[in-house]
Amino acid sequence: MNRILIIALSLLALAGCGDRREIPAEDLQAIISDAYLTDSYLREFGGRYDRDTLTFFAPILDRYGYTMEDMRYTLSRMANRKTNVLEPIIEAASEDYARRLARYRRGYDISLRWDTVAAKRATLEVMLDSLDARNISDLRKARFELPLYNSGVYKITMSYRIDSTDLNKSYLIRYVLSDTLGRSVQNSGSIWLGRVGRKASSTTDVTINADRYNHMSIDFLSVASGRSVREPNVKVDTMMVTYRPPLEVARKMNYDRYFGIFNRDTTEYTFYENKKDSSALRVPFRVPYAVGYRNGGR
Repeated sequence: MNRILIIALSLLALAGCGDRREIPAEDLQAIISDAYLTDSYLREFGGRYDRDTLTFFAPILDRYGYTMEDMRYTLSRMANRKTNVLEPIIEAASEDYARRLARYRRGYDISLRWDTVAAKRATLEVMLDSLDARNISDLRKARFELPLYNSGVYKITMSYRIDSTDLNKSYLIRYVLSDTLGRSVQNSGSIWLGRVGRKASSTTDVTINADRYNHMSIDFLSVASGRSVREPNVKVDTMMVTYRPPLEVARKMNYDRYFGIFNRDTTEYTFYENKKDSSALRVPFRVPYAVGYRNGGR
């Protein structure tokens, strides 16, 4: 409310004379409420905005069909009245602003939760494995070749422990994105691994355009360049790649999950199936798996 009063007083100080329109109290309250909401938004999201200026008022007034001169004239007329009519209008606008802000924040929270749920439900596990590397030849087992069918975020995760007796003190996770269709497009990246002697984890998101790249190779245990490869002593309990589609795709998938069934021809779908799941293995057995081929197909 204090901010709106300052704006009103500033406009009043600039008030001139002449034949101008007086803004009705109802419109003035709506304009001030919009100004308060705009100022709050700019304060939160517009770090470069100079909030000591009144420039953001003009578009708001234009929306209601008024000008800055109309605003100045209206405030001048109100200031010359015996009764204080401006302060009740500002108080009512402030209350309206508070209600609108609370409603927008609730909507934002709901939207944020919906996006979180959508992204979580749309995330797919593309590759999972584990490794106990004790010989140099074991390092080749940490290499995976993955086809890229869809654009989105591919998260590379590894949980590991580098023993203090390991002779390779510097390890990297390396990944290479390429196009196998002959266009020679390639991109690469690496993530340093550390924390020798204790369990650690590494997580990296790689955003991929599947129209540009159709293949990704990952070396989860790669010795840093410039160093000779020595006998490793690394235990990896998780080497994993998950895929998350673009948010707009995840939103649509989540929407279809909850509401899409009402827009479908139910005769084309079988909702209850009783098929044997060959992957339902007995606990605690878990077979390492990967989509695509591994180690050059071997």
